[in-house]
Amino acid sequence: AARANGTAAPKMIEVLKEVKRRWEALSDEERKAYEDERKAYSSEARHSLLSNLEQRDVPQTLRKQFEDIIPKKPPTAVQLFAKEHPPTSSKSGRSAELRVEEAWAATSSAERERFETEAARLQA
Repeated sequence: AARANGTAAPKMIEVLKEVKRRWEALSDEERKAYEDERKAYSSEARHSLLSNLEQRDVPQTLRKQFEDIIPKKPPTAVQLFAKEHPPTSSKSGRSAELRVEEAWAATSSAERERFETEAARLQA
């Protein structure tokens, strides 16, 4: 591609090679000045990005800020069962959630009643 003055524009690879040559020709002190500037810019850019994300997602920001005082949803009977009877690894590829559901279905009604009572107590 030709420039407005009629000369050919350099190819990107040529520009990169020239930049590399100039960078390697710099002394350690000269490089350090550029590296310090990059680090400062990266830190500012990261802070700015996080600030912009927080401004756009106000509910999520508030949830994160006050997560220690926001009440947690109490566990269900199945979740209490899974905590007491964690699923073992399976070679069949079934998910842990599915294995818990199957174990829950195979549990006696008396044992299920114990977990359901505890879940109801926690929800009250």
